[in-house]
Amino acid sequence: MTNKNHKRINKVITVAILSFYSFFSLIPLWYILNNAFKTREAIIKTPYYLTPETFDLSGIIGVFTSMGYPSLLKNSVTYLVLASTVMIICGGMAGFALGLSRSKKMKILNYFITCLITVPFQVYMIPLVIVMRQLGIISTYVGVSLVFASVSLPFTIFLYTGFVKTVPRELYEAAKVDGASTFQILVKIYMPLMKAVTGSVLILRGVSIWNNEIIPIVTVHQTAKYTLVLGLYRYVSANTTKWDYVFGASLLVSLPITILFLLFQKSFVKGITSGSVKG
Repeated sequence: MTNKNHKRINKVITVAILSFYSFFSLIPLWYILNNAFKTREAIIKTPYYLTPETFDLSGIIGVFTSMGYPSLLKNSVTYLVLASTVMIICGGMAGFALGLSRSKKMKILNYFITCLITVPFQVYMIPLVIVMRQLGIISTYVGVSLVFASVSLPFTIFLYTGFVKTVPRELYEAAKVDGASTFQILVKIYMPLMKAVTGSVLILRGVSIWNNEIIPIVTVHQTAKYTLVLGLYRYVSANTTKWDYVFGASLLVSLPITILFLLFQKSFVKGITSGSVKG
């Protein structure tokens, strides 16, 4: 077998595996999308396909009004925006410092931060809630957003640090010679170069924040501050037999984060590649 044929076979196998995986990954999405636009009776009779005769928006409209969707959406967007802002600013500055530093202490700190990625939230969940209660920030937008950001920061710093290591150090030194301060170099040179990594952070951590259920459960004790996912769980638990409402709610909850992914998908792969750690 020639090398050319071997590469062709590998390509065919890879495409086949990815196609198979994509097909089964899309089945739940199709099932939700298909049944969200049906009446309750049509979902029971024909759950696997949608026809013009069964098309109906009553489930979507009913969920939008009875679930309190606008308020829940506002809460989730607020948490996401605040947490993402903290992640990008703090993660970018930390990654900039760790990526440029040649100090052994900074390298040890970098390894420690990387190890924090593997620590689950449940390990420090109880002490965190106690501290939040003592500070009076539990069930507040700022407090909950800071928890989301702190949980996501180790991975965010990891990506930014990896990217900074791939940028030639001569760029930093040349800017220093020209009289630029460290802050100016970060803001005017490195941050624009980090756009792809920032897009990846918004997708990877944004999806995680949006879909997270355990953090809101332990840090949000007021119904008015619930996230969409927490509101969905509560709503579905109370409407287990109303399948048109269940599928409609699932679609409305997943729609905003899907739009976010589509907006930043071009920078996703580029950002992951750029953020890989340089040896």
